[in-house]
Order: sequence, then C-alpha cells, then structure tokens
Amino acid sequence: MKKVGVAVLVLGLFAGVAWGVGRTPERSACVKMGELCADAHVKSSLSDLDQCVDQVKQLRKLGGDAPVDKAITCIDGAKTCPEAMGCVMGAGYAALPGMMTELAKGFERGAK
Repeated sequence: MKKVGVAVLVLGLFAGVAWGVGRTPERSACVKMGELCADAHVKSSLSDLDQCVDQVKQLRKLGGDAPVDKAITCIDGAKTCPEAMGCVMGAGYAALPGMMTELAKGFERGAK
C-alpha cells in the first residue's frame, strides 16, 4: 500500500511539473477559448489546441506583442464566448497595420 501511495505522489508531481512547464500565455488563452466556446457535441483534440497556439504565435509575429498580449489578458477575463471572440477580433484589428505591411512587401515583390 505504501508503494502505491509513493507512486501516486511521484506521478502527481511529474504531472504538475509537466503542466507548469508546458503552460504558456498562448496556450492558456486557447484553453480558455475552448472552455468558453466549446460545443458539447464536438470533441476538441490536442491537435486543435496546438493549432490554436500556432495561430496565436503567428499573429504575434505579424502584428506584434502588444495586441496579442492585450487579447490574452482580455480573454483571461472573459465570461462568455462572444466576449472572448471580441477580444480576438480586437487583437486582429490592432495587429492589422503590421499585417498590412507584410502584405505590401509581398505585393511589391510580386508586382515587379
């Protein structure tokens, strides 16, 4: 019985460390969006979470840190799915100048 208790304690500590190390602001925002906006009839997967995190990182690259950080803070305080979606839309709007700059670079190269 003692061995089982020790094994459970070790597994619990390992899981806690793994969860803490793997937790990023982007991942937390995606998890919160999933909690608020999940459809009870549709199962989300780990690949959905990874895809969300990748999209947030891409938005950070294109639009800068400030809009994404504001969106993450906004999502963290959101109480409903529409409110959280508003946070995402606001971040997209705030990141638009950076994205348009990248679009213009590509357009210019393509038009030559």
